[in-house]
Amino acid sequence: CKDVIQDILAMVQDFNILDTRLTFFVVTNFLLTVISTYCLIRLFQVRRYLFIKPSIILLSYTNIFFQWPAAVFSGYYEHWLPNPYTMMLLVHGYVLVGLAGSILTLGTEAEKIWNRTRLEIKSGNTNIYFPGIIIMTLIVVVVFVFYLSYVPMTSTGLYAILFDPLSSGMAREESLKLLENGGMKYAFSIMTSSVAPLLISFIIKSFLDNRINTFISYVSAIFVILLTSIAVSLIGSRSGLFNIIVVSCFVILWKRGFTIHPVFLALLAFFVLSPVVIISLLREGKSLVDLAGLYITYMGLILDRIFFIPFHVGCWFIHYAQENGPFGIGAFQKFASMFRVEPLDVPNIIGLIYGPQYYNSPVIGSISATSGYLFSLYGYIGIMSLPISLLGLCVIDITVYIYNKLELFALIPCLASINLSTLMFVQSDYTVVILTHGFAMILFLSLALSYLAKVGSFDSLWRSNA
Repeated sequence: CKDVIQDILAMVQDFNILDTRLTFFVVTNFLLTVISTYCLIRLFQVRRYLFIKPSIILLSYTNIFFQWPAAVFSGYYEHWLPNPYTMMLLVHGYVLVGLAGSILTLGTEAEKIWNRTRLEIKSGNTNIYFPGIIIMTLIVVVVFVFYLSYVPMTSTGLYAILFDPLSSGMAREESLKLLENGGMKYAFSIMTSSVAPLLISFIIKSFLDNRINTFISYVSAIFVILLTSIAVSLIGSRSGLFNIIVVSCFVILWKRGFTIHPVFLALLAFFVLSPVVIISLLREGKSLVDLAGLYITYMGLILDRIFFIPFHVGCWFIHYAQENGPFGIGAFQKFASMFRVEPLDVPNIIGLIYGPQYYNSPVIGSISATSGYLFSLYGYIGIMSLPISLLGLCVIDITVYIYNKLELFALIPCLASINLSTLMFVQSDYTVVILTHGFAMILFLSLALSYLAKVGSFDSLWRSNA
């Protein structure tokens, strides 16, 4: 079985779309992808307020990261997957049925929130964000200090990137192992996935609203941004800094009324990806003599990692389930013991089977080939995952009701942070995104800050700075 996997996986590295035969499967994948893309574009043009809903944002991500790769690589997967039409149903059915359902529900509520964002943009908003910024900064500092109490600075992945790049991969693994306390691990995860993006969103919005207009406030804001950037990059991961930049871009987009100009979008992509490329170069100890050549090469690798790898890994789950059957209840580690079933680390199993053949090199034993919940659920329970995935898509739109409870000052930072967190659904399991990647915590923090802005001495402090 592994020999077959290796032979066929080797093809994906050399696959050329121009050599694809126009079979019914290939044409249908492209047709469904184009239809979905057209629907999303028209929706953006005529009912843009629906992009307030996380489901529409997630479907847009799915179109980019799953549908288009499914079309581009359809000629390859038609032959590799035992039942490729299941993949087609899973990906395109999820988007098209999801779009129909999302368009027909919560439209009025979404439009109300959209009008509130327009009001905030026009009014300039007189509220000050400093108390909220102070609270979240304190959280970042506390987690930062406690992290360094477990992991010395010289043992962090970030230190290795700067001073010993060739050992940065190992240093990242070791820094995670040194963080033995489970509560500390969760606190660090919450800080990087929810507190830091929300904090940066508040600061960027303060700049855009001209609320940071003195030398002291300017220096303080820059210091907090730098401190937060260091804190989220401690383990040496590129994702922390990437998330900070992306959430900043979402704040700018919402402040612009969620209008997107193609030139602005191109500059945005360059701005977002450049730091990731630089970190990659540093992490691998590359000489920067031929910076332009290295930049282009690594930009291509990063783009492949962002736009195609999530889909490829997802198809590993499909292939395994079709070849060997779904993993079953053991894949749900929290519930496995209740049914007296051995818990399974499915991402590790998938990574160990398919990783060495895909990358054509050995992989570390702790590899975790995580995938979007649309694919991982299929690997767990088979085709019944499709209606469950669609139900999950509907559930996240409950967020719209929470947006309506927020004070005006917290609305755009919360929207921007949720837009970022929603991206994680194409890379991780559903509950992991909700509980670990910040989706629920962002909403909770935004509600808490809105509540505190109304009551007690906190409200007095807020108004005294207005």
